[in-house]
Amino acid sequence: MRPYVISYDTVTAAVKAHPRVRMSSLGKSLIVIGLVIALIGVVLSFAGRIPWLGRLPGDIYVKRENFTFYFPLATSIIISLLLSFILWLFRK
Repeated sequence: MRPYVISYDTVTAAVKAHPRVRMSSLGKSLIVIGLVIALIGVVLSFAGRIPWLGRLPGDIYVKRENFTFYFPLATSIIISLLLSFILWLFRK
């Protein structure tokens, strides 16, 4: 009869599968999501104080008698580029 040998890989797999380890990463994820939501709230509260935001050339604005259509295309592109750059900095 051969003795049962526990390998290093088996132990690390058991530790990784442990619920406490998974909850730890879930907790970190929830903290990051909360910080991002708080940051978005701060940005939105100060967005009205930036005069050019939403009035860039390239933002589509159509006003008729009973109809108004506004699509901030250029503003969306600039915000997307800024967020992409910030996230790229964090990934580095």
